[in-house]
Parts: sequence; C-alpha cells; structure tokens
Amino acid sequence: MDLTLSMDGLIIVGTLIRSKLYYDYMSTIFESSTDKSVKTTITGYSSDKTETEMWSRYAKDHKEFMTQMRNKEDGIQKYIHLHNVEIYQSFPAEPLRTVYWRGKLASIDGFFVGRMGRDPQTLNNYEHSNEST
Repeated sequence: MDLTLSMDGLIIVGTLIRSKLYYDYMSTIFESSTDKSVKTTITGYSSDKTETEMWSRYAKDHKEFMTQMRNKEDGIQKYIHLHNVEIYQSFPAEPLRTVYWRGKLASIDGFFVGRMGRDPQTLNNYEHSNEST
C-alpha cells in the first residue's frame, strides 16, 4: 500500500512494508563478508587489515543489533517501514530517494493513502463517484 506521510515539515512517500523485510534488508547490508565486490559496493574495498577488521566488527555488531530489534518487537507497532521512498523537504526541490526507510509512528503529523503527485486519474474517479451519490 502506498502512503504519503507528513513528519516535522517533511513529506515522505513510499510503499508500506512489514518490519521483517526492513530488518532482513538492513542485515544483508552489513553482512560480514570477504567478497570484495560486496565491500566495494558498501565501503569501498580496502586492503588495510585494520580497516577491514574494523568494518567486520561493525558489520557483526550491526547484524546483532538488527536481530535484537526484530526479536524485541512485542506486537505493538512503534515504527513504520517504507520501501522505494522519496523524502521532500520543500517543493519543487528534487527529493531524497532511498530504498528503505523507518520512522516513529508517534512522529507522524498526518498521512493519506496513495503516492503524492501520482495517478491523478484516481482522484478524478473518486470525484465523479461522489457526484453520483
């Protein structure tokens, strides 16, 4: 389901996803791996042993943190997770785009179902259906 959120003056647009998908994605980003292509994508591969060890330690800690967060959820949702996100600070500025986003439900000022500025036909259909009632 696509949502448009208002939070502290920002407009955040994305597709609602389950927290498990978010946690799974975040865990894979920081996988401790010896594959050079993964390290190039994330940090830029380095042959410096100290930097490599530090990265591996950080990746392990982050993966443990994400696992704890996944297991800690007690059924009461405190956060919302979105996929294919656009964050607008002001208009008509270009939005910040990110694959996944997490925000506090308590911080949302307002929302509507749908993507801001997309599919004007849906709005026209809604207006026409209300006129006939």
